[in-house]
Amino acid sequence: MDSSVASIMNCADQVIKGIPLDRKQARALMHTEAHDTLFLLASADRIRQYFCGDSISFCADINARSGRCTEDCRFCAQSGYYHTGVKEYALRSEEDLLRQAKAAEAYGAARFGIVTSGRGQEDPVQFRHIVSAVRKIREETGLEVCCSLGLLTEEQLNVLREAGAVRIHCNLETSERNFPNICTTHTYQDKIRHIRRIREAGLEVCCGGIL
Repeated sequence: MDSSVASIMNCADQVIKGIPLDRKQARALMHTEAHDTLFLLASADRIRQYFCGDSISFCADINARSGRCTEDCRFCAQSGYYHTGVKEYALRSEEDLLRQAKAAEAYGAARFGIVTSGRGQEDPVQFRHIVSAVRKIREETGLEVCCSLGLLTEEQLNVLREAGAVRIHCNLETSERNFPNICTTHTYQDKIRHIRRIREAGLEVCCGGIL
């Protein structure tokens, strides 16, 4: 067996056993030769099969407040630092959020994510508005509700959980070393602390990165 193919297979076996790959292994996978790409994809699919099987669920997100964000994330069209042409609007009404949630459920979504631009939820009136929308969606649909509302306080997270939210989004985006190259208005550790608060509040975490 070709050594690169064997290495890919060993990495897949290791992941399935719950053992994280080290930096050297990860770099080797990143530099997989073109002729081994299909084998790499097949190995990734084997991992998916092991952990997730063949079932999927759908999550529908709504951009509940758009543009004019105070943060300077270089990848984001919502940032007020860049002229992206993104449509800007204030927080959508509770009725609109509920209507969109019901439409998402009708199309087969299992979860509904409420997403807002901004560092966090500093306006108490708007936050109560979001909490009320979460509660109504939980009462009037079978959807699980997720929220992507920036960096939240412990109190805000507890209020969202009590209203029926089950999951909070908080992407790490990149490595801690590279983070200052993509954002300077908050830090990697701000994100880490937020993720810990989410867990401590008894909520699920949806956390990803940018490749």
